[in-house]
Amino acid sequence: PRTIDTGRRMEALVFSHYMFVTRLQSPTIDADFNARLLVSIYEQCEFLYSPDHWRRFSNWGTFENSGFADAAVMFPEFKRSQEWLREIFFRMRTQLHLSYDADGMHIELSPSYHAHELKVWCDFVRLTELNGIANPWPTQNFQPSPRDLLKPAAMALAYVVTPTGAYPQVGDTDRREEVDYLHFLAEFFNNAELKFVASRGREGTSPAEISRAFPETGYFILRSGWGNDPQTFGDQTYLLFDATINKPWHAHLDALSLLMTAGGKDLLIDPGRFTYNDGPEREQFLSTSAHNTIVINKTDQKKTDAKPDARWKFFEAFDYVQAGRNQGDVRHERSVLFVKPDYAIVIDNLKGTGRNSYDQYWHLNPDATGNVKIENEGITTPDLVLASSLPISAVSIEKGAASYAYREKMDAPVARYSFSADGEATVMTVLHPRSDISETIRLKSPGNNNCGVFLVERRGGTDVLALRGGSPSITSAGIETDAELVFLRRSNNGSVERILTLTGSYLRIDGKILFDSFGRKIDISSAGRRVTARGLNISKLTVGLPGVSELVLNGEQTKTVMQ
Repeated sequence: PRTIDTGRRMEALVFSHYMFVTRLQSPTIDADFNARLLVSIYEQCEFLYSPDHWRRFSNWGTFENSGFADAAVMFPEFKRSQEWLREIFFRMRTQLHLSYDADGMHIELSPSYHAHELKVWCDFVRLTELNGIANPWPTQNFQPSPRDLLKPAAMALAYVVTPTGAYPQVGDTDRREEVDYLHFLAEFFNNAELKFVASRGREGTSPAEISRAFPETGYFILRSGWGNDPQTFGDQTYLLFDATINKPWHAHLDALSLLMTAGGKDLLIDPGRFTYNDGPEREQFLSTSAHNTIVINKTDQKKTDAKPDARWKFFEAFDYVQAGRNQGDVRHERSVLFVKPDYAIVIDNLKGTGRNSYDQYWHLNPDATGNVKIENEGITTPDLVLASSLPISAVSIEKGAASYAYREKMDAPVARYSFSADGEATVMTVLHPRSDISETIRLKSPGNNNCGVFLVERRGGTDVLALRGGSPSITSAGIETDAELVFLRRSNNGSVERILTLTGSYLRIDGKILFDSFGRKIDISSAGRRVTARGLNISKLTVGLPGVSELVLNGEQTKTVMQ
């Protein structure tokens, strides 16, 4: 038999024996059958005890040991049970080390497998505690307890849960995957943050971090907030930026993909897994074109591709993540700027040798089928406005597929932007949740640009995003700076309401200095009356933003210098 099947079968056998023999004392199970069943359980434990039957480098290693661990605890009368227990405690530590990165995220890049492996070991630890069984391994130095080993994975799982109360469908994860196990984890760890996520804000306290980076794995979770109750929890905006490696078996070819949830609905989706059967259907759901990223020269990403390099900066009013990867002679860098809580801007920079073709995909919720329109030079659904710097002639609305449960699929609309470029190309995409059908967004580029400057015209005013690119400075749209990126929000009356500058030493707007760090490259973010500044060795800083009364410098509140 397959070792994984033996492990899973043993789970059922052990607890069936406990229920029908020990608890119910069922008359249909006679002594002869009971003896034969016990012999079978013993023989399967011996089979799984063999080092040759422990496949430690994947989730199989955990699932092989799931029933084995149950039997070692539940049948102390077996004369080898103590040897089995010693082996199980050793395998648990080894398996957790191999299955979860240091940031707590699962190496196979599927929340489903993250949860299932965690459940096996949490159930084992709970079972040993109920039966008064301690780790039989003596240690010569301090070792974390089983609960301490398990907690980082539990907390990481809580962070990926979407506002709709589900796991995102990255990797081989179904949309209908149960998240009820979070309730057990909340009680198991007696953790108020886990309780808050499990109950969608009914109980507990919200996690300390709003947005969370998992750099070892490559997931970046961006949120507008956690809310205070089920309604506000569900209404939050959520983005998952995928800068993971493609190699694990349950991962897809989806580097630099993006998911989005807002207003209680999944707006940009991952189509899911659908099947494990080899063939065109499996290939379709694994493919790069089945994800919200860019296909380069009509070629899928590869399992052997290197993990994208990434950097991130989180502020009170903004989140920014950038990651890049190479495919052939093309370098693709994608940046996501989340203007909290309103919308996201995606910046795709593609730099290649010669002429290259690109296809940018955006997979929309199946509920949008029949309601995707091209209007105001953008794409709209009842819940989303998608505006691109590419001409509207580059877009086509196609029929895709989504799978919420294994071997079930449905039609789902896909927006595809197709274009070619010589050398370098930059594409800007605005992803704006739509609260009502009258909401429109326009993305424009003003004339006489010496750099990438884009205007996002919204109901409440105009936002400006400027990219320095290869230029030494930005001098356009009233902006003067040496920063690599500037975001500026103007109200309808022209006043500046919010700014973000990354890696710059000064910023002038309409000739007025808003900040000057006198040659030190820093990051500046403003939100209301507060300005946050971050950078190395800031010895002098002038802030000229109107209405500011508070400056937070590298995490420490200080007085502002108004000018």
